Amino acid sequence: MSNRSRPIQVVLVYDNEYSFEQAFDNLLELKGKLANAVQEFGPWKTLEGLSTPSNFGMATNNNFITLQRMDHHMELEGFKVVLNNPLMAKFKPDQVEALYDHRRAILIEVGCGSVPGFAALFSESKLAGSIGPLGDLVPGYSEDQVGHEARLKMAQRISCVLTGELAPSAIHWTQSQQLFDASTFQSLTTQEFPLTLYCGPSIYGGRQLPDGLVQAGVIVVGSDSVLGKIVTFKPDTQDWQKSYALCMSFIEYCRLRGRLVEDNETFALEEPDAPVVQVRYQNGILGSDGDYIELSLDGRKTSDMQRKTARGWTGWLMSKLSEPARPARAQ
Repeated sequence: MSNRSRPIQVVLVYDNEYSFEQAFDNLLELKGKLANAVQEFGPWKTLEGLSTPSNFGMATNNNFITLQRMDHHMELEGFKVVLNNPLMAKFKPDQVEALYDHRRAILIEVGCGSVPGFAALFSESKLAGSIGPLGDLVPGYSEDQVGHEARLKMAQRISCVLTGELAPSAIHWTQSQQLFDASTFQSLTTQEFPLTLYCGPSIYGGRQLPDGLVQAGVIVVGSDSVLGKIVTFKPDTQDWQKSYALCMSFIEYCRLRGRLVEDNETFALEEPDAPVVQVRYQNGILGSDGDYIELSLDGRKTSDMQRKTARGWTGWLMSKLSEPARPARAQ
């Protein structure tokens, strides 16, 4: 199952039990706010057989949204990927601590089709024999990029509704395996297409060279769900943040063009002495299926090249993009 078809999950964790119980005593009371937040993707039908004070679900013919209140500490196994990312420990220590110490949580799931994916919830809540209202609804599977990006927006908006009720200690956005505090998350979601939310950095291939320099590569987690392929930057001695920034510019550029840059082409920002980046398609990374895109420094600067279209030159990315991005077509 690709990222476009896999349900989007968001986990909000809390450390204040009393405030949590006051805010989320009955999830059904939030029905109006939740439906209003995603009304443009409706009409929505409440999943009556699922919805209880601690669970809530609604669906259209194409998508479902479910909320599950956790009145206990969630298993850390579910946070394994994000906790194993050293960048989270370095730059988001408060949120990492919140995952370890939380006492309550809410799990949000947004997926294609009109039946929630976690069947265990039905048996645990002993509702398996009373799901008549769900009888005309069917599970879904979709590779549609537009639909996937709509579900990303739904997950954002539902998360913002809950955050508005009570700010969580941390937000685990699983699609890109990142952690956010409530303020940063809400700020990001005001953007039309918050690429920083959808594409998070992870380091790989780090090692110290004989000359003392340290090289590391970057995997952009979540890039396959917005571009169709995983984007990486080959291990290099340049600061990893520069590698990540070039990956993000590449993703933005491909989406602006509406297609992927081809294998063996080059890419650069329209800036004086910007580095020229080589684009290569590779196979098999960290157990992923299919090919992925590997970026690397070409060794040249934009000032070394004539500013005109030539064979193997994809073009120039404007520093400030004025056109709305559109999904790139996977090749």
